[in-house]
Amino acid sequence: MAGEKLCGSVDSTEFSKYYINTILVTLVTVTFMMFFGSLSAYAFARMEFPFKKVIFAVLMTVFMVPAQLVMIPKYLIISKLGWVDTILGIAVPNIFSVYTMFLLKQFFSGLPKELEDAGRIDGCSYFRLYWNIAVPLCKSGMVAMTVLNVLWAWNDLLWPLIATSTDKLRVLSVAMATLQGQHGTDYPVLMAASVLAVIPMVIMYIAGQRYFIEGIAFTGVKG
Repeated sequence: MAGEKLCGSVDSTEFSKYYINTILVTLVTVTFMMFFGSLSAYAFARMEFPFKKVIFAVLMTVFMVPAQLVMIPKYLIISKLGWVDTILGIAVPNIFSVYTMFLLKQFFSGLPKELEDAGRIDGCSYFRLYWNIAVPLCKSGMVAMTVLNVLWAWNDLLWPLIATSTDKLRVLSVAMATLQGQHGTDYPVLMAASVLAVIPMVIMYIAGQRYFIEGIAFTGVKG
Protein backbone atom coordinates (compact mmCIF):
# COMPACT_ATOMS: atom_id res chain seq x y z
CA MET A 1 0.00 0.00 0.00
CA ALA A 2 3.00 2.28 0.54
CA GLY A 3 3.75 2.14 -3.15
CA GLU A 4 0.21 3.27 -4.01
CA LYS A 5 0.45 6.17 -1.61
CA LEU A 6 3.71 7.32 -3.13
CA CYS A 7 2.33 6.79 -6.60
CA GLY A 8 -0.18 9.58 -6.13
CA SER A 9 2.06 11.83 -4.07
CA VAL A 10 5.10 12.28 -6.33
CA ASP A 11 5.05 15.84 -7.65
CA SER A 12 7.57 17.92 -9.62
CA THR A 13 9.25 19.21 -6.45
CA GLU A 14 9.83 15.71 -5.09
CA PHE A 15 11.02 14.45 -8.47
CA SER A 16 13.51 17.32 -8.69
CA LYS A 17 14.82 16.33 -5.25
CA TYR A 18 15.22 12.70 -6.34
CA TYR A 19 16.99 13.86 -9.50
CA ILE A 20 19.45 16.01 -7.53
CA ASN A 21 20.03 13.16 -5.05
CA THR A 22 20.81 10.78 -7.90
CA ILE A 23 23.23 13.20 -9.55
CA LEU A 24 25.01 13.85 -6.24
CA VAL A 25 25.28 10.16 -5.30
CA THR A 26 26.49 9.23 -8.80
CA LEU A 27 29.04 12.04 -8.87
CA VAL A 28 30.52 11.18 -5.46
CA THR A 29 30.53 7.42 -6.10
CA VAL A 30 32.06 7.51 -9.58
CA THR A 31 34.65 10.20 -8.79
CA PHE A 32 36.15 8.27 -5.89
CA MET A 33 35.63 4.90 -7.61
CA MET A 34 37.67 6.03 -10.61
CA PHE A 35 40.35 7.67 -8.47
CA PHE A 36 40.94 4.71 -6.15
CA GLY A 37 40.41 2.18 -8.95
CA SER A 38 42.94 3.83 -11.26
CA LEU A 39 45.46 4.31 -8.44
CA SER A 40 45.32 0.64 -7.45
CA ALA A 41 45.39 -0.39 -11.13
CA TYR A 42 48.53 1.65 -11.71
CA ALA A 43 50.17 0.17 -8.62
CA PHE A 44 49.52 -3.41 -9.76
CA ALA A 45 50.49 -2.68 -13.37
CA ARG A 46 53.62 -0.56 -12.99
CA MET A 47 55.02 -0.97 -9.46
CA GLU A 48 56.83 -3.80 -7.70
CA PHE A 49 56.08 -4.56 -4.04
CA PRO A 50 56.07 -7.66 -1.82
CA PHE A 51 53.31 -10.22 -2.40
CA LYS A 52 51.88 -8.26 -5.34
CA LYS A 53 50.66 -11.35 -7.20
CA VAL A 54 49.16 -12.85 -4.05
CA ILE A 55 47.29 -9.66 -3.17
CA PHE A 56 46.03 -9.33 -6.74
CA ALA A 57 44.83 -12.95 -6.74
CA VAL A 58 43.01 -12.41 -3.43
CA LEU A 59 41.31 -9.31 -4.82
CA MET A 60 40.21 -11.26 -7.89
CA THR A 61 38.29 -13.66 -5.66
CA VAL A 62 35.85 -10.79 -5.02
CA PHE A 63 34.43 -11.56 -8.48
CA MET A 64 33.15 -14.87 -7.09
CA VAL A 65 31.24 -13.22 -4.22
CA PRO A 66 27.66 -12.20 -5.08
CA ALA A 67 26.98 -8.55 -4.28
CA GLN A 68 23.87 -9.51 -2.31
CA LEU A 69 26.03 -11.52 0.08
CA VAL A 70 27.73 -8.42 1.51
CA MET A 71 24.66 -6.19 1.80
CA ILE A 72 24.00 -7.00 5.48
CA PRO A 73 27.64 -6.48 6.60
CA LYS A 74 27.76 -3.20 4.66
CA TYR A 75 24.55 -2.01 6.28
CA LEU A 76 25.79 -2.94 9.77
CA ILE A 77 28.97 -0.95 9.15
CA ILE A 78 27.22 2.23 7.96
CA SER A 79 24.72 1.86 10.79
CA LYS A 80 27.55 1.77 13.36
CA LEU A 81 29.08 4.85 11.70
CA GLY A 82 25.76 6.70 11.72
CA TRP A 83 25.71 6.93 7.93
CA VAL A 84 22.19 5.61 7.32
CA ASP A 85 20.21 8.15 5.28
CA THR A 86 23.36 10.03 4.27
CA ILE A 87 25.31 10.52 1.03
CA LEU A 88 28.30 8.80 2.64
CA GLY A 89 26.20 5.76 3.50
CA ILE A 90 25.09 5.35 -0.10
CA ALA A 91 28.35 6.23 -1.83
CA VAL A 92 31.30 5.09 0.33
CA PRO A 93 30.57 1.32 0.37
CA ASN A 94 30.56 1.33 -3.44
CA ILE A 95 33.67 3.38 -4.21
CA PHE A 96 36.05 0.41 -4.02
CA SER A 97 35.62 -1.49 -7.29
CA VAL A 98 37.79 -4.51 -8.13
CA TYR A 99 36.17 -4.55 -11.57
CA THR A 100 37.40 -1.01 -12.29
CA MET A 101 40.87 -1.82 -10.98
CA PHE A 102 41.11 -5.02 -13.05
CA LEU A 103 40.10 -3.42 -16.36
CA LEU A 104 42.22 -0.28 -15.93
CA LYS A 105 45.21 -2.46 -15.09
CA GLN A 106 45.07 -3.78 -18.66
CA PHE A 107 45.48 -0.24 -20.02
CA PHE A 108 48.31 0.73 -17.69
CA SER A 109 50.15 -2.54 -18.40
CA GLY A 110 50.27 -1.68 -22.09
CA LEU A 111 52.15 1.59 -21.66
CA PRO A 112 55.80 1.65 -22.83
CA LYS A 113 58.28 1.39 -19.96
CA GLU A 114 60.47 4.03 -21.62
CA LEU A 115 57.92 6.74 -20.77
CA GLU A 116 58.28 6.03 -17.06
CA ASP A 117 62.04 5.92 -17.34
CA ALA A 118 62.00 9.36 -18.96
CA GLY A 119 59.69 10.64 -16.21
CA ARG A 120 61.97 9.34 -13.47
CA ILE A 121 64.95 11.06 -15.12
CA ASP A 122 62.96 14.30 -14.89
CA GLY A 123 62.38 13.68 -11.19
CA CYS A 124 58.76 12.51 -11.28
CA SER A 125 57.37 10.70 -8.25
CA TYR A 126 55.15 7.63 -8.67
CA PHE A 127 52.06 9.82 -8.29
CA ARG A 128 53.23 12.25 -10.97
CA LEU A 129 54.00 9.33 -13.28
CA TYR A 130 50.46 8.12 -12.70
CA TRP A 131 48.75 11.52 -12.97
CA ASN A 132 50.80 13.23 -15.70
CA ILE A 133 51.75 10.28 -17.91
CA ALA A 134 49.62 7.17 -17.35
CA VAL A 135 46.18 8.76 -16.97
CA PRO A 136 46.39 11.04 -20.07
CA LEU A 137 47.68 8.19 -22.22
CA CYS A 138 44.86 5.90 -21.05
CA LYS A 139 42.13 8.48 -21.65
CA SER A 140 39.97 6.10 -23.69
CA GLY A 141 40.06 3.46 -20.97
CA MET A 142 39.30 6.01 -18.26
CA VAL A 143 36.34 7.38 -20.20
CA ALA A 144 35.03 3.89 -20.97
CA MET A 145 35.16 2.88 -17.31
CA THR A 146 33.61 6.18 -16.25
CA VAL A 147 30.67 5.61 -18.59
CA LEU A 148 30.16 2.06 -17.29
CA ASN A 149 30.43 3.14 -13.65
CA VAL A 150 28.06 6.08 -14.13
CA LEU A 151 25.47 3.78 -15.71
CA TRP A 152 25.80 1.36 -12.81
CA ALA A 153 25.65 4.04 -10.10
CA TRP A 154 22.75 5.87 -11.78
CA ASN A 155 20.64 2.70 -12.08
CA ASP A 156 21.57 1.08 -8.76
CA LEU A 157 18.42 0.17 -6.86
CA LEU A 158 19.16 -2.38 -4.14
CA TRP A 159 21.83 -0.60 -2.11
CA PRO A 160 20.19 2.88 -2.06
CA LEU A 161 16.97 1.16 -1.01
CA ILE A 162 18.76 -0.55 1.88
CA ALA A 163 20.89 2.45 2.93
CA THR A 164 17.95 4.88 3.20
CA SER A 165 14.92 4.61 5.46
CA THR A 166 13.19 7.89 4.50
CA ASP A 167 12.70 9.79 1.26
CA LYS A 168 15.24 12.47 2.26
CA LEU A 169 17.93 10.96 0.03
CA ARG A 170 15.78 8.77 -2.17
CA VAL A 171 17.24 8.35 -5.66
CA LEU A 172 15.45 7.99 -8.99
CA SER A 173 15.65 4.20 -9.19
CA VAL A 174 13.99 3.83 -5.78
CA ALA A 175 11.42 6.55 -6.48
CA MET A 176 10.45 4.92 -9.78
CA ALA A 177 10.13 1.52 -8.12
CA THR A 178 7.68 2.98 -5.60
CA LEU A 179 5.50 4.27 -8.44
CA GLN A 180 4.39 0.70 -9.04
CA GLY A 181 1.62 -0.03 -6.55
CA GLN A 182 0.30 -3.42 -5.48
CA HIS A 183 -3.14 -2.86 -7.01
CA GLY A 184 -2.36 -0.26 -9.65
CA THR A 185 0.40 1.69 -11.39
CA ASP A 186 0.35 5.25 -12.66
CA TYR A 187 1.90 4.43 -16.04
CA PRO A 188 1.94 7.99 -17.46
CA VAL A 189 3.95 9.23 -14.46
CA LEU A 190 6.18 6.16 -14.57
CA MET A 191 6.91 6.53 -18.29
CA ALA A 192 7.61 10.27 -17.92
CA ALA A 193 9.98 9.57 -15.03
CA SER A 194 11.71 6.85 -17.07
CA VAL A 195 12.32 9.20 -20.00
CA LEU A 196 13.70 11.94 -17.74
CA ALA A 197 15.94 9.41 -16.00
CA VAL A 198 17.34 8.09 -19.31
CA ILE A 199 18.13 11.47 -20.91
CA PRO A 200 21.39 12.19 -18.96
CA MET A 201 22.71 8.70 -19.73
CA VAL A 202 22.02 9.07 -23.45
CA ILE A 203 23.74 12.47 -23.54
CA MET A 204 26.74 11.11 -21.63
CA TYR A 205 27.08 8.09 -23.93
CA ILE A 206 26.87 10.23 -27.08
CA ALA A 207 29.50 12.63 -25.71
CA GLY A 208 31.93 9.83 -24.81
CA GLN A 209 31.00 7.35 -27.54
CA ARG A 210 34.32 7.49 -29.39
CA TYR A 211 36.41 6.97 -26.24
CA PHE A 212 33.99 4.32 -24.99
CA ILE A 213 34.28 2.21 -28.16
CA GLU A 214 38.07 2.61 -28.26
CA GLY A 215 38.33 1.63 -24.60
CA ILE A 216 36.16 -1.47 -24.92
CA ALA A 217 37.99 -2.58 -28.07
CA PHE A 218 41.40 -2.11 -26.41
CA THR A 219 40.27 -4.00 -23.32
CA GLY A 220 39.06 -6.88 -25.44
CA VAL A 221 42.39 -7.14 -27.24
CA LYS A 222 44.47 -6.93 -24.07
CA GLY A 223 42.22 -9.33 -22.13
